This record gives sequence, C-alpha cells and structure tokens, in this order.
Amino acid sequence: MLRNLPTPAKGVRILGVCLNRRDQALLLEFFKGTNFNFYFADDVEAACKMLQTARRTPVVLTEAKDGRSNIIWKDVLKASQSTLVIVVTRRPDEIFWVEAMDLGAHDVIHSRPFHPREVCRSVVLAWKHWQDSQP
Repeated sequence: MLRNLPTPAKGVRILGVCLNRRDQALLLEFFKGTNFNFYFADDVEAACKMLQTARRTPVVLTEAKDGRSNIIWKDVLKASQSTLVIVVTRRPDEIFWVEAMDLGAHDVIHSRPFHPREVCRSVVLAWKHWQDSQP
C-alpha cells in the first residue's frame, strides 16, 4: 500500500477517533509492517485524554459523526492543537470539504469504502507536513 511513499524510521503515533471496528482493522492492515502505530478512542473525551498524555501524536483520523450521529470532528479539531486532523466521512461533498478545510482540517477522506491508496497518501502526507513543521 505504501509503495513510493516515505515512512518513518521510528514509531509514529496515529490516533483514530470513533472509527468502527472494520475501519480500524483496515487501517492496521494498510500500515502493517511500518512504524505508524495506531491507537483508537471510542469517543471525543477519550481522544482528548489520549492527546493530552501522548505529546507527540502528529495525525488524528476522526469520523465526522459518532455512532449516535453527533457531529464530533469539530470537537476533535479543537482538542488537537498541533496535531493534523483528517476527517473521515461517508458522504463527502464540496460544502463539507470546504468547511472542514476552512476550520483547519488537514484533509477529508471518504470512508465507504476506504480506498487504501487515498488513506495511505493522506496519512503519510499529514505526517510529513507535521514532521517538517517541527523545530
């Protein structure tokens, strides 16, 4: 999946928020054998705690809504500060994409189905952008 894309030499934390179990398994499969280490939070509160305790989490993938259809991506974005947020949505459209980007999301990707190349490209580019912005 990661052919021709750079990967980290050391472990890099990636946080997934409110992703369903199938999507979690796909992410683990896409990045198997790399130094991208995925951690998952079932809700925004758990994600905020993880972001506070794990100082160097460069990338967060978050569902746009949780299982109860509550919009959560904006809360994750606010809690993320120096972390780059990729919003995962089932129905991306231009209006949603523009709003997410205007509010500071790094990218918006479609989750039904996850396209391996798109997901890998988005995560790797977010990590590289984060890495290049570090002092």
